[in-house]
Amino acid sequence: MTQEWITAVIVFVAAAYALWYWLPAGLRQRLGRVHRTLAQVPGCGDCSSSCGGCAQADETPKFEAGKFRIIPMVSQPPSER
Repeated sequence: MTQEWITAVIVFVAAAYALWYWLPAGLRQRLGRVHRTLAQVPGCGDCSSSCGGCAQADETPKFEAGKFRIIPMVSQPPSER
């Protein structure tokens, strides 16, 4: 019985986090009126956040000619037995 309660609590916390993560910004700002930490945007994975995890437009990799070689990939149908 205890194992079922622990599992239920873990599932509830995971579901609450998923809902908070995908909560629209407008609703999150309304909750910020209740408490300021409720308005914070989730950290990593959200490209509009300031965690610095997302690449910026000016940080695109620069490829030099001749430095890389192209390896073609060919898909063959499975052989019939």
